[in-house]
Amino acid sequence: MSTTSTQADETKNFLGRELPYRALYVAVIAILAVCVVFAILLLPMVRGFASWSDATQERARTRPTPVNTRPVGPLLQSSPEGQLIDYDREIDRELASYGWIDENGGIAKIPLERARELILQEGLGGIADGASGSDQSVPSDTDPAATDGGVSAAEEAAEEVESSEP
Repeated sequence: MSTTSTQADETKNFLGRELPYRALYVAVIAILAVCVVFAILLLPMVRGFASWSDATQERARTRPTPVNTRPVGPLLQSSPEGQLIDYDREIDRELASYGWIDENGGIAKIPLERARELILQEGLGGIADGASGSDQSVPSDTDPAATDGGVSAAEEAAEEVESSEP
């Protein structure tokens, strides 16, 4: 009988030595305590960041924007508004006038409205197909010179340029 009682004692001691439950409980409680302490310390910081962010956004929304104020610094133009109006007039004058771009090459500029009318009347010719301005070819069946009594609209525009030059 003594052998069975010693085996039971050994089994009992073996199971008791398997894990130190007390140390495990202490470790889990310590980890939870550290987490709680960090949460308590971090919570005000998170709330502080949120309120700081809200405050800066509120200030940005309520910041008055200056109206009709000039920027601080050197003025590069004495009267920018007047110069812009003058510039717009100059551009409009350029778009509405005749003149030579390359007189030797026979390239003239015509008013924008006249160019639109010519495109509506004659089409783009070879320009839309990717041909350059010097080697434009117009098929004979759609030749505008044949329908206008031998004078094309481009020749008319060149004559208008020559007559409008001072």
